[in-house]
Amino acid sequence: MEKRLPTLQNTKWYSRDMNFHSSSAGYGVKLFGIPILRTLEWRQVRIGIFLFVAFLAATRITGALFVAPAVVYPAAGIAIGALFLEGIFLWPFVYVASVLGYLLDGASLATVLVLPAALTLLAVGGAQTLKRFGVDPILRSGRDIFSIIFVAFVAATIVPTFAWVVRASTIELSGMPLGSVSWFSGWVALALSILIVTPFVLRWFAKPHFSRTFPQMVEIVIALTGTMAVAYILFWTKFTDINGTSLTYALFLPLFWIALRIGPRFLTLALLILSTIAISGVFFTTPAQMVGDRMLQTEIFLIIFAIIFFVVVTIEEERRMATKLLTSQIGSLRS
Repeated sequence: MEKRLPTLQNTKWYSRDMNFHSSSAGYGVKLFGIPILRTLEWRQVRIGIFLFVAFLAATRITGALFVAPAVVYPAAGIAIGALFLEGIFLWPFVYVASVLGYLLDGASLATVLVLPAALTLLAVGGAQTLKRFGVDPILRSGRDIFSIIFVAFVAATIVPTFAWVVRASTIELSGMPLGSVSWFSGWVALALSILIVTPFVLRWFAKPHFSRTFPQMVEIVIALTGTMAVAYILFWTKFTDINGTSLTYALFLPLFWIALRIGPRFLTLALLILSTIAISGVFFTTPAQMVGDRMLQTEIFLIIFAIIFFVVVTIEEERRMATKLLTSQIGSLRS
């Protein structure tokens, strides 16, 4: 009997069934084929509550770090990742958490009515687009990464556009001054969240368990420690260059090492650590009058870095998987 050789098309990189908990799929309401309401199992209720708490906590980070014109919004990345993995029908938890977040910030009635709906639309649209593109949360192909980049750049326009409409309406109705957060700075914040937080959620929660040998764990610890050390020096101290050469170049060494040697799981963690250290360092060490502009520049820098190293890691992963596939085909032919 002829053996069927494995091919790149029929090889599953992701072992977990992507049709999550389809046993209750018949109970629900769909809009344009998207399951927007469904009877929830107890496990899904627990996940929804966890999503609510995580999203609300992330909005508190946004409020604490807000310095115009920059804004930080990690909640968007959390929502897209969670809805992708566990189901679009969990969107009410995102909406309620967003409403509560804006109420805690003392937002205007127009903001509370419009922006939570816009954020929920962003989360639902982003997660559904990733599903339509067939993204594998293990993130081993260029299609997966470029799909996330596409969603980051496109979906991030939704909330700033709605916010601009709200502010324009506020001016027309009450003569209040336009907010200091521009459309562009809002887009940057959301794009960064989707590029940094969403891949982390996908990679670590889709397949949380992993095994590494002791030497591999030592290598991982050294690479992550190097990333943290360089990031700390660069963003928390005044030593930003050596003899006129920026220490930014030093970040390339541990990140390239992680991308080429360790893989996408720990690259997502390294980029999340880098972003956390960078943004917090700028917030706490920059003079007050310069914080907003410096933070916006840092967010743009992090977006560029994320794209560069996600492309590098997917190229290496595809090369590695193609090599394994070729070896397997040669072994099958010999047998």
